[in-house]
Amino acid sequence: MLYPQGLAYDALHLLGRAYELSPEPKYPGIIYSLACAYGMMDRMETRARILNELVSQDTLMVAAFRDLYWYEIARKNDSLAKSYRGKVERLMPWYIPFADSVARQLATETQ
Repeated sequence: MLYPQGLAYDALHLLGRAYELSPEPKYPGIIYSLACAYGMMDRMETRARILNELVSQDTLMVAAFRDLYWYEIARKNDSLAKSYRGKVERLMPWYIPFADSVARQLATETQ
């Protein structure tokens, strides 16, 4: 876990409130931050679900595609990981060496 549990819950509460108050369509940054707060609490399936909803609405959210790429690498779901990697590469080709380096690290940690 990256942050103490209390901070993650506080972040989730505040981001949830921001989400409720924001007009439609919801600001992608709030949705992404909500997903990250769930990740801080080790609720990775919830995080992935929110990120998938986000990328279905905002096809330019490279951070969400990157996080989904890494998530699927850790889950050993190579076909989905490849798909998300392709989207990251299309949006930010210069970022791929770093993204792949992290993916390799995640793959060795989950063996």
